[in-house]
Order: sequence, then structure tokens, then C-alpha cells
Amino acid sequence: MSSDKKKNTGKPSILSQWKNRKNKTTSSNAILPRPQDQTALPCSGQQRLWLLQKRYPENSFYQYGHLYQFTGKLDREQLLKSFQFLLDRHEILRTNFIEGEKSLELKINTQTPLDIQHFDLSSLSTKEAEEKAKVISQEICLKGFDLAHDALVRIALLKFSAEKHSLVLSMHHIIGDRSSLLLLNQEWFAHYKASLAALDASSPELKIQYADYAFWKSTQVTNAKDIDYWKNQLAGDLPILALPSDFKRPKKSNFTGNSLSKKLSAGLSQQIRQLAKAHQTTNYVIILSALKVLLYRYTGQKDILVGSPFSTRDKVELEKLIGFFNETLVLRSALSAEMSFHDLIDQVKQTTMDALSHKNMTFEELVKILQPERHENSNPIFQVMFVYNGANNHRYDLEDLQIEEESINLKVSKFDLTLFANEQNEQIELNIEFAQSLFREDTIQRMLQHLEIILDATSQQSNPSLAKIPLLSSEEKQELLINWNNTQQALPPQKAIHHLIEEMARLHPTQIAVTHQNKQLSYADLNQQANAIAAKLLEQNTKANQPLGLYTNRSVELIVGLVGILKSGAAYLPLDPEYPAERIEYMLQDSGAALVLSTSDLKEQLSFTSAKIIDIDAAILEPRKDTLVLPEVQSTDLAYFIYTSGSTGKPKGVPISHGNLLHSTAARFSFYPSNPSCFLLLSSFSFDSSVAGIFWTLCTGGNLLIPPKRIEQDTFVLGEMIAQHQVSHTLLLPSLYQTILQHCPTKLLNSLRNVMVAGEACPPALLQAHFEKMPQTELYNEYGPTEATVWCIAHKITASDQHFVPIGKAIPNASVYILDQQLQAVPVGVAGELLIGGLGLSNGYLNRPELSAEKFITTSLEGKTLRLYKTGDLARFHADGRIEFLGRVDEQVKIRGFRVEPEEISKVILAYPGVQEALVVVQKKEQDGQKQQLRLVAYLLEQETIDLAELRHFLKGQLPDYMIPAAILPLPEFPRLPNGKINRKELPAPDDQAMDN
Repeated sequence: MSSDKKKNTGKPSILSQWKNRKNKTTSSNAILPRPQDQTALPCSGQQRLWLLQKRYPENSFYQYGHLYQFTGKLDREQLLKSFQFLLDRHEILRTNFIEGEKSLELKINTQTPLDIQHFDLSSLSTKEAEEKAKVISQEICLKGFDLAHDALVRIALLKFSAEKHSLVLSMHHIIGDRSSLLLLNQEWFAHYKASLAALDASSPELKIQYADYAFWKSTQVTNAKDIDYWKNQLAGDLPILALPSDFKRPKKSNFTGNSLSKKLSAGLSQQIRQLAKAHQTTNYVIILSALKVLLYRYTGQKDILVGSPFSTRDKVELEKLIGFFNETLVLRSALSAEMSFHDLIDQVKQTTMDALSHKNMTFEELVKILQPERHENSNPIFQVMFVYNGANNHRYDLEDLQIEEESINLKVSKFDLTLFANEQNEQIELNIEFAQSLFREDTIQRMLQHLEIILDATSQQSNPSLAKIPLLSSEEKQELLINWNNTQQALPPQKAIHHLIEEMARLHPTQIAVTHQNKQLSYADLNQQANAIAAKLLEQNTKANQPLGLYTNRSVELIVGLVGILKSGAAYLPLDPEYPAERIEYMLQDSGAALVLSTSDLKEQLSFTSAKIIDIDAAILEPRKDTLVLPEVQSTDLAYFIYTSGSTGKPKGVPISHGNLLHSTAARFSFYPSNPSCFLLLSSFSFDSSVAGIFWTLCTGGNLLIPPKRIEQDTFVLGEMIAQHQVSHTLLLPSLYQTILQHCPTKLLNSLRNVMVAGEACPPALLQAHFEKMPQTELYNEYGPTEATVWCIAHKITASDQHFVPIGKAIPNASVYILDQQLQAVPVGVAGELLIGGLGLSNGYLNRPELSAEKFITTSLEGKTLRLYKTGDLARFHADGRIEFLGRVDEQVKIRGFRVEPEEISKVILAYPGVQEALVVVQKKEQDGQKQQLRLVAYLLEQETIDLAELRHFLKGQLPDYMIPAAILPLPEFPRLPNGKINRKELPAPDDQAMDN
């Protein structure tokens, strides 16, 4: 895995050794006819293919399909006689594979009649004939072979006219490889040409047959140095390449595939040759290096393994022999962001040379030694294959007959991806064979384009680091960075949020603004009482941007105090009375709040603080004579401070300006089809989710309904309140909404027009419950950190969002970017960190300059200098611009060498019947003083009692072994933070009995 260059030792290169092989006379290692009493046995590679075919008898993944187009005068009878000559000449073409008493054996038939079908399409129109020919070709080539009984070569001859024919050749890979096909063509058409000219069409007798080679191969002992090399080269954990796929990996591979091609220009092809020449290497090494860059940039993995076939046809005796001579090299590379592309070329070159010098070890031996962990849905050791095919410059030179040939796409894929690089005249063609169970065609088309961009950038004079190699086309950059962030909309003309509330009081003075239990305030009452609070605060010389504590229970006084603080020009600091006194004191001291608004029944609870307490009730009743003159508030002035509630560390104060809040609120006016006539505010006002309901409602003339605390614990009472007040809108955690749908009679929820879920990943099970019970209610998924003023991405959920539930697209006046660690845009489908920009972005954390500098960054994208917030969330774009949330960047871990995202496992558990909520976490476990080991632990809430053994069986059918949690713990309820999110620090650790339950 070292990238260091090896010095020239003076030894001949692998290539020169191969060229000089004719000069060697090591007779002791010559390939001779096998002893006559020796049972003919297959080579180890053939045994592998036989086992795979036996395991998947209906699958054609190891069959060849080849099409020949003949234009001109064709002697069909002689063409077939010449093919029969090949069957007679090469034993392997008339060989079957049978199970003997002790092992698989070769049954070499004395003669094999030609398996041929004839089709006359000359009576059809050109279009009909072409369509019929395609159907015939697919049927011939996809028809499986019985390796024990069938002829393993079959052909079909199609006649279109007297001057136009096609021949379809189907052959099982177990009897031939690509070089065998080239040899077959040469001998076939040479015999045909000679026969037509009445010349001697015979060929020199073969001194050995394939079975002799297989016997000789079985007598070879693997060199200890070769074994040691591969043990060292493939030591440690062999990572599964986490390519970003469009679909979840199926339980078992079905090998259904397709292929797409892209031809490089003659100019770029020449640049690749020149770069190879400069590094004294081959096109193979250059394109393999580019492929490694692509895989590194797509996955972020630094340990990349790629398989690559090579031919064991390295002896003179084998040059004219048809048969299976393929073996596989595993080429491992260590990549890093700082490594230059030229250094990678040198590393790949050296790795390839070393691998070839230790190639005399079969893949079967390698697997037996390594004993890699096997999975039904992925290949062991490597998941991506690279194949380089040199130019086939052979011309058959037949008079009066033109021959064109091409491979037939059998719609199979043996690996996740196989990249073929094919030389065609002066150009190189790239072809990707891909598993359709994992990838869409548009994903592979982008992949081909990205590979071309990498090759173009690196084959020029520059030598960029791997992290800086261009990946995206200008069209992709335009879409990702510009088009999908074209969200600009005009804001309301007001500079402060409370001006919109005052406008509602002027237009609708008698409408109900706030309701709590039996108490209601009209907009006129709210405005009047808030003015009284503002007057009281101005007497205390409050200033712009000054934080004022607001310590109240859920009540109409809470809203009066909040609006009064805004009118005074200060910023409100929400203080939930249910918080511990230590937390309240910390927020007051950290923010520097010297005044606290509270109510008479709570004043005694604030005895711990030196801040001055102002009684909201008394201030409202205090008579005022003078006309109130409110300060002029600017959009840059602060409206509130929210302290985030994390499960670790001290809370962080996030100051939000009136401009931020105006943007966040106004975006709802245009994003949502209707404004709330009655909004049910379930979240505490200490969390930014409350901001959505409070200001959206009060700025559009709706009724803000504040329920008693903990009402969500009785969903029937909650439902009655929704029905009584005809609630139209609400925002809540997905888990809470799922509970409401499960336990609350649907008839009580019929008034709901909009339900918004946020704060947690939205599970597919919630969609099913919603659309079954509430199809008339629109369901939205919102995403946004406190630092971006409540929300910045949203999505209207549809019943079709079953594969994944998007968090959506950027809301008006927000911008969203998904970037890699070098702050470069990643392609569609590739995971990166989610960064947020736009009018909702806070100026940073209060009194935390270092943290602010870390999380709020300034960077340049496409020539634009942007200020962005690093969310720490992992996400990816889909082709239509929707964003999929993937979890936290810091929660990506490796379990037994495999990269795991706990969020992905949680989604699978949620799909199991009876699971209401699920969370998968990574825990460390001490191993008797040894290195800590990581393990996955799943916690879940049950809708009904679940058989954990059956759940584990279900998971094993959906996930590879390394993603199965070591323990699954049902809980009566999740420990929660005050904002309703799960408190991970309070999750119980599993005991030994819970492991592998």
C-alpha cells in the first residue's frame, strides 16, 4: 500500500520478461500432454465458474454474446463447415463438466455436432427484420447452458437478404475468454478464406490441448514469496466500497445489469498516451489511476481495492490455445487528499508491477487464505472491476465480404461496477457495466462524464492533488450551485417582525390572536398589552440588541411579554420554568441579561438570580398617561436569543435578528398554500420550532392556540382540543405525530390542513399511517438548524415518497450546498456535508468566537464569496434537486472495517411491523484492557410487543452481517431533552444478556 517509488534495480521489467519468453528453455516447467491415464480435470478458475453457475443456474452472467454482420457474398455452408473445423480442432469447445465421485471432471466429447439455428428474415421489412433480429439475439445469448450436457457453443445464422447476414455466437465463459474469442475469429475466417480459394485450410496440429494445461496448472506449487506478498498486501480489514447507490442493496445479488459507453475524443486519448509515456507506463495504469480518484471522491474512502483480470496465457505453448485463461489481480491503493495525481500514477504502476510479479497464485487460493467475510449481496475482497482491452487491429481480408463484429449486451453485471476501457483505432472508449439493482442509468452517465473530466484534467500539464482534481461539468456546477439556489423573493417592507403583528391589530382588531385554556386575547388586546410591557421596559432604559429574559409558563402572558420585548427594541431570551435553575442562571450570565420578565406566580423561583424581575401582570395593569413612542428597530437588530439544547457540552447562544426572522416568516407565506387560521403550538417557546408557529400565525391574523403542558401525553384530549378549536396547522416531531395517528380518533383531526414534521428523520412508516388516515391533510417535512432561523429546506410529502423521505429543497431566500471536506461541490448522489446560506443565517454564536469561526465560514464557489453555516449533517442531492438526509457526519463509523451509518439501520428497523420509533447508536466496549471495540446498539419503542428473534431474522434478510446491531433493547419510552429530542447520554447500556438477543 506504500506510495513510495521503487528504485530501478536493474531487473528486466515484466513486459520484457514476457517478450523474451521464447528464449527460455526451462523444460522442467514445460507444458506437456497429460498422462493418458489421468482424468481430465478443470483448472481452479473453471471450478469457480462451475460453482457459480450451479448456484445461479438460470443466470447468464458468465456467458458471452457476440454478433457478426456479413455484407456481401457469403457462402453460408462453408462458413459453418469452417466453424465445425474449430470444434474438431479444440477439445475445449466440445467439453462438458460433470461431477465425478471425488471432483469435477472434464468430459471431452469425440465430436460435437454444431448447435445452430437458421432464421430467414428476408420477407420482413428492414425495421421488422432488425427488431426480430434483436429478439433472436437476446434469446440465443440469454438461454442458459447445462454444463454437463449442452454444447457450450451455440450459433444462429440470420438471413436478411442475399447480400446481408448476421451470425449470433453464444459461448459459456468456462471454455473461453476474450483472447480466445480473438483467436477463434482468426482461425475461423482464415479457414473460411482458404477453403473458398481451394487452398490447404488445415492448421498446424496443436501439441497440447486445454486439459493438458489444466493438468499442468494443478501441478504447480505456489511460491511462498507469492503467498507472503498477498498476505501482506491484503492484510487488515478489507473495506467494502461504499459507492453511493440509487437503491438500497438487495438481500441477494441478482446480477441483473446494463452497460453504458462514452467515447473519449482523439485528442484526449492522445493526451492519455502521452502521460503514460511520460511516466514510462501504460494507458491501463493511467485510466486505473483515474478510476481510483473517482472512487475516492465518490466515497471518501482512502483504502481502495479494485479487481482486474489478467491472462495466464504467458507461455509459447498457450498462444494458439482456446480456453479459459483468466485470473484476477487485486490492486490496493492508499489515497489521500494531499497526494498528487502523478504520485498516484507511480503508486498504481508499482502496485501493478508487484502484483504481476506475484501473479502465480489463483484467486481461489487467495480467497482461501484471506477468508474474507462473505455477504449474499456483495462480492468479497472487491466490488469494482477494471478491464483494459487493447485495440483489435486484425483484419480478416475477405474478398467480396465485409465483416463487422460487436459484443451483445446481455444485461448482466457480475460486480457493482466494471469499467471497460477499449482501444478503438485512435480513440479510447469507456464502458461501465453496472448492477441495475443499485444504479440508475443517469447515475452511470454522470459517472462516465466525471471520469472523462478527471482524465482531461490530469492528462494535461498540471499535477493537482487528488482533492482538487475537477469532477463536475460546468452544467452540473450551474445546476448545483446556481439553479437550485435561485430562491430570491422580495421580503415584506417592514424592518421589524412586530410591525407585521401591529398591522394585523389594525386590520383585524377583534380577531382572536392567542388562546390558552379559558383565556383569549384579541389582536387589539395583544397589541395594547404588549405596548404596556414595552413602556415598562423603556423606563428601564432598554436598548437595541439587549437580551431580556422571559420566564413564563405556557400562557397568553408569554406572548404578551414576547411581543412587548420586541416593541421595546430589545431581544427576548426564552427561559422555560421547567429548566433546572443552573441552566437558567448560566443563560442569564452568558447572555448578560440584566432584566427578566416573569409573572407574579413565578417570581419566587428566580431568587437565585441577581437580574431585576419585572412582573408582566403588574406592568399590564399599570396606568399610562403619556403617548407611547416606540424606538425605531432596524432589520439588523436582534429579535431573540435561543440557546441550543445539546446532549453534550454547554448550551450555545444563537442570536437571531429581525431580518433573519422576517425572512423565515415571510418564506412561509409563499411556500405554503395557506396560512394558519388556528395554529397548535406544542413545542416549548425555548426552542426555535416555536418561532415558526408564533410568528407565522400572529403575522397573518390567525389564532395561536397554546395547550396545557404535557398535553401530548394524552392524545385523545389533544385530539379533542384540535377538534374544538378547529386547528388548521401544527408542527411537531415525527414520532409524536405517529403516536397521534396511532391513538387519536381520526374524526378529531379532520380540521387539520397542514401538518409539518421536523426535528427528527421522517420514517416511511409515518407516511403510510398519514395517507391511510389523513389523506386530505397536507404533510410537510422541514429541516433547519437554529443557526439558520428555524428552517431552510422543506418538502411536501407525497404517498410515493416510500424509497426515502426527502427533506426537500431550499426555501425562498435560503441557499443550500453539499460539499466535501475541501469545500467543493459533490456530484448528485454523492454524500457530503450540508452547508446553509441565505437571509436566515445568524451572525454566529454568542461569546463563542472560536466555535463561530469553525461553524460559520466564508468560502468561494463559482466566483461568489459566500458565508455559510456547516451543519455537521450528511446529505446528498437527488437528480431532481431534492435532498436526502443521511445522518450526522460525526456518526459515521467503521465496524469491523466497514463504514456504517446508523441512520440507515434505523430506517430498516422502522420498516418492521410494530416498531414505533427506532434509534441505532455506536457504543464503545472495553475488552479486558485491550483496545476499545465499537458495537451497534438499537433502541426501539414498540406499538405492540415484538419478538426480538424474529426482528433480528428480518434484519439479517435486509442488511449485511456487519450492520446487524449487537443488541436490541425495547424501551418503555426514550429519555428526552427539553426540546423533545432523544437524550442519548441517558440511554441505558445493554447487559450481556441483551447481546445478540
